Amino acid sequence: MQFTSIAFFLFFTGVFGLYWFVCKKNLKLQNFLLLASSYIFYGFWDWRFLALLVGSSAITYYLGPKIAETHGKTKKIYLNTGLVLAIGTLFYFKYFGFFIDSFADLFDIKNKITLSIILPLGISFYTFRIVSYFLDIKNNKLKPETDALALFNYIAFFPSMTSGPIDKGGLLLPQLKKKGFLKQKMVLMLQDRSCTEHLKNW
Repeated sequence: MQFTSIAFFLFFTGVFGLYWFVCKKNLKLQNFLLLASSYIFYGFWDWRFLALLVGSSAITYYLGPKIAETHGKTKKIYLNTGLVLAIGTLFYFKYFGFFIDSFADLFDIKNKITLSIILPLGISFYTFRIVSYFLDIKNNKLKPETDALALFNYIAFFPSMTSGPIDKGGLLLPQLKKKGFLKQKMVLMLQDRSCTEHLKNW
């Protein structure tokens, strides 16, 4: 579902309409709608990778408080575990096949196995959101999020899933705890030059 497609325009209009007329006065309902919409948007591309997105979010939710509450070596273990899992997953999907093919070419391996690894939608954006979240907690710039719904929304927020920006947790998470934040967020998004160009194509 490309941002410049009619399908996205209809999807976005439907989500915004439901939000504005049904959910904007109920915070929990608002965030349920946004998360469900983000997962539908993601699943529209390839539902098989939803498990990766949800799993990454769950691990982030678990490790955040561990990084904040522990000290010394234990803190480093939790932090490094989160960073290795996030960046390692990105590295695998983005570069592992390339390195395998390059290795085979370097040593002239004729019967090489070519890996056709599909790159999950938006994996770079949500990976760096997770990395930013962990580092902000480690540097005492952000407290770990106790609201799973807000954190899962922060990671999967569909308007910035495929073209950014990489929102900082300290900026987006507080907004996800306010009723009616979506109107302001969408206005800011549409003011972005790239989004303006998308609208021209509609």
